Amino acid sequence: MGRTCVLVEGQRGVVELEAARIRLRTRDGVLSITGDALCLKELSADAAMITGGRIDMAAYERPELR
Repeated sequence: MGRTCVLVEGQRGVVELEAARIRLRTRDGVLSITGDALCLKELSADAAMITGGRIDMAAYERPELR
């Protein structure tokens, strides 16, 4: 939704919450969002709205297969 807002659907919980990084658990791994002055604006059972001064990157971290 631009450089200042991200809507994540299908999230299953917060793993990490900091001003520079927010990590959310998903069915297949962890979604890591980095930026400046990040804020978890809304959180529902399956969606999260993240806002910030600037959102730099969203990267998906998949668990290692053994």
